[in-house]
Amino acid sequence: MATDSPSGTATGAIEDVIDEATDKLDEAAAEWEIHQLLVECGARGPEWELVVDRIARYAKAVLDAWLRTGAIYGELGKCRIHVEASERQRFRLAFNEDLREEILATTIVSALEALQKDIRQGIGWGLLISTHSTNSTTTPSATPASAPTRPTLSVTRI
Repeated sequence: MATDSPSGTATGAIEDVIDEATDKLDEAAAEWEIHQLLVECGARGPEWELVVDRIARYAKAVLDAWLRTGAIYGELGKCRIHVEASERQRFRLAFNEDLREEILATTIVSALEALQKDIRQGIGWGLLISTHSTNSTTTPSATPASAPTRPTLSVTRI
């Protein structure tokens, strides 16, 4: 354990906690500033487009990793959302890049539309991923019998 005084006061662990808390405060302050700018521009124009681009890139990277590794199920569980998916469906989702791309595009567009609507209505600022995942159900589209079937992900609140 690191110390920086002759009396043996432990500083390493507390410094880590302070650094993490400071980072979280800085992040919250930055998010608030972004929110205020988006309110001022009515979630339109170049400011909105820049934020959309950054959020979409970030969300795609995070969600794709969660879908590939299966971590999405644990993350949804933290939101008290139970997802029914067989091993075969989970495997397909992990290895079928086209399927993930389709799910990601739909999810991110839907979440950004909801965010824009909320900002314009003065509702506030929410996290992209949790905003969308707590309000959606992914279901397969109608496909001909000869077409390959997609995994059905049923989202249920518990």
